[in-house]
Amino acid sequence: MHAVLVTFESAASLADLEAPFAAYADVVRSTPGLIAKIWLMDAPTVGGFHLFADRASAEGYLAGELFAGITTNPAFQQFRVEHFTVLHELTAVTGRSAGTAHRHQLTATGMPFPPPHHEVSQGVRLD
Repeated sequence: MHAVLVTFESAASLADLEAPFAAYADVVRSTPGLIAKIWLMDAPTVGGFHLFADRASAEGYLAGELFAGITTNPAFQQFRVEHFTVLHELTAVTGRSAGTAHRHQLTATGMPFPPPHHEVSQGVRLD
């Protein structure tokens, strides 16, 4: 597996981005080799953490028309693309596959973990 973190800045609000990002999500899910995409936002920075089957699939996505549509959009600037090697052995110990992780997010009490808007040390919100 290969991971890619893509971030960029946008002055648009989340409300303004929801519809175009939903349309993009519908199309990006059929990207060859894409295992998962985690959408990120800490305004004005937006982006995604992408998990691919291999680096070739990641490079194909980044060189393709779909990604070019994002990078050429004048509403977005200051792109940053970072590649990461996935440490398979450690991931197998601590992780779940992208498909099963969502099903396992409930605790024994039926509450999501962590709870919505859970405050952790240093005032960081987990939404």
